Amino acid sequence: MNSLNKPVAILMLLMLTLIISITPTQAQDDTATLTVKVLTADGKPLKNAHIKIENSTNAVVKTGETGSDGEASFTLKLDNYSITVYYPEGHEVGSEHVNLNKTKTVTISVNVISKWTIRVYDKKERDPVKGANVTITHQGDTSIKYWRLTDENGKAEFGPIPCDSNYKVLVKFRESEYDEGAKSPIDGEVTVTLPLYRVILTILDKKNSPVEGVEVKLREELDQEPIASATSGSDGKAILKLIPNGKYYVEAWLKGVKVYESDGKEISVSNDDAIKTLIVDAVKLNITVLDYDGENIMKNYSMKGELIRNGEVIAEAESVDGILHFGHTPFETYQLKIMLGDLELYSGEYDVDLETAEGFVKAWFYDIILEVNASRIVNASLARSLTGRLTAKNLLFEFETEEWKAKLEDIPRSEDYRVELFYEDKPIAVIEPIRVTEDNQIVKLNLTGYK
Repeated sequence: MNSLNKPVAILMLLMLTLIISITPTQAQDDTATLTVKVLTADGKPLKNAHIKIENSTNAVVKTGETGSDGEASFTLKLDNYSITVYYPEGHEVGSEHVNLNKTKTVTISVNVISKWTIRVYDKKERDPVKGANVTITHQGDTSIKYWRLTDENGKAEFGPIPCDSNYKVLVKFRESEYDEGAKSPIDGEVTVTLPLYRVILTILDKKNSPVEGVEVKLREELDQEPIASATSGSDGKAILKLIPNGKYYVEAWLKGVKVYESDGKEISVSNDDAIKTLIVDAVKLNITVLDYDGENIMKNYSMKGELIRNGEVIAEAESVDGILHFGHTPFETYQLKIMLGDLELYSGEYDVDLETAEGFVKAWFYDIILEVNASRIVNASLARSLTGRLTAKNLLFEFETEEWKAKLEDIPRSEDYRVELFYEDKPIAVIEPIRVTEDNQIVKLNLTGYK
């Protein structure tokens, strides 16, 4: 190789090296990343928005969907692009143009609102309507339709939804439909009131005293399920809510017993609350417990009373000064049982009505005579004056004999008593079992010797 060709070869080699090093950089600079961030009209990231990207020749080059952050990223050639956002799919809610000459993020605010709340109340906006079906239909595109059931606060929440049009609002509740017309989500929360009212009942007993705990039911027809029910409070008031216009049967129950039933549809609701007083077949029941001969009130015993109907305990009461206060009790025939601990001291039918509301029963509390028989001991005269104790489970009666006898009054019936006898504080005998089973019973205490 001559001296002229050598520099030329070196120059060509340098140019080739330069071309090789430059070419990849130019290819890499022909593309860039475009990130599209979609925000709702109230500034929230919009998930699941559909994105279409067209180039300068109107050819669709990319499609995608935003994630939970409202973003979607695309690798594109450097060019001018049109971005269109759809939500839901097929419904255009926003667009933007971008000159992609480098990696960019484009934020698009679209005609979508993140949340729209509709609340449903009764006509006077007191009582929220739970379980109402609220359906909203986009008036510009009727294929866009949503429905929700209202929660316990009467609230139905929608969103995200397009907000480029009004929505027709339809509410269904208890087989009735209410057309609420067109509403705009841009205007914010909507309150819907339905023609529903209250039925306010005051429940009184036969003595005109308020009755607590009465369950009241309204029925459109006797063979239908109740449209509403409520339980009376301490003031006797029961408030049945969300009642549509109409006429209704009413019935009332206390402790599982029906205490009122209307002859016809006596509750009428007509564009306002209905108010009525019901006098039910019930009364406050107070039963005084007497001894067997009816002379004394058993004030010194803590007794428990039960009213039983069809084998089920309907009411219970603890005695106070010998009286069982059962509270309001339905008119009915019950089995009355009175217990003193494990001892059953009364069992029998009791008819509750206005006349027996302040009643009494003669329970099995007996007067008895303890008679000491000391004929078999050497010095029988010692038994003429003894002290003693008559005991059973949780019961204790102390006594002193006089002329070999001791009289005890109002002793509960039991077959498991025990007698302990003492002479000048010295135990001399234990006798058991002692059975007390009838009034004016003479109980023989036979002594056979000292203990």
